[in-house]
Amino acid sequence: MNMNRVMFYVRSLCLVALIASGFACESVSVKAPLGEPVKEDLSEKLEGVWLTDATSDEPNRHAIQTKWREGGILEIAITDFKEDQFKLTTDTVYVTATQKYGLFNVQDGFLVIPQEERAEEYYFIRYECKDDVMTLWPARVQGYSDAVGAGQLSGTTGSEVEIETDPTETVRWLDDQETSIVFKLNEPSVLRRIQKGFQ
Repeated sequence: MNMNRVMFYVRSLCLVALIASGFACESVSVKAPLGEPVKEDLSEKLEGVWLTDATSDEPNRHAIQTKWREGGILEIAITDFKEDQFKLTTDTVYVTATQKYGLFNVQDGFLVIPQEERAEEYYFIRYECKDDVMTLWPARVQGYSDAVGAGQLSGTTGSEVEIETDPTETVRWLDDQETSIVFKLNEPSVLRRIQKGFQ
């Protein structure tokens, strides 16, 4: 499995890289999506076709089509050209909110492993939408690692931090922190909407 590619997608949506090589090597996982599922209709804000910006890690731009569903579900589709043909990959993003942040949550194996084979482990990124621009910030690993070391959160640390604290408690801790501690503010990914709505 090409983890760099998986994490590029998560961060590019994300989707989460989902999702990027720095985010692939350093990530924060939780046992369930963080925050409460969004109940309001975000179709106007999130639906459409989004184009990723080219980066030094991922020079190719990708088009991501999104469809909003009730219950805080964002269905996404990404088309790649590989092995001399176009291939469509689809998956689900869980859109949640805390008191301070809008979050995209994706399950481990996002865009790569079939749903039934995935572990109950999730990655999350912060998102904001303004007009037709979506900005995404990955979790800042050091902030969560420090919290585990200080006993504020339970979990394991290393290049990846696995948070084992109850999600409700994790969200409470997250909202109490300065934004610069919990998200990489200097490393956002940007997506630009080139078509509104779902056709």
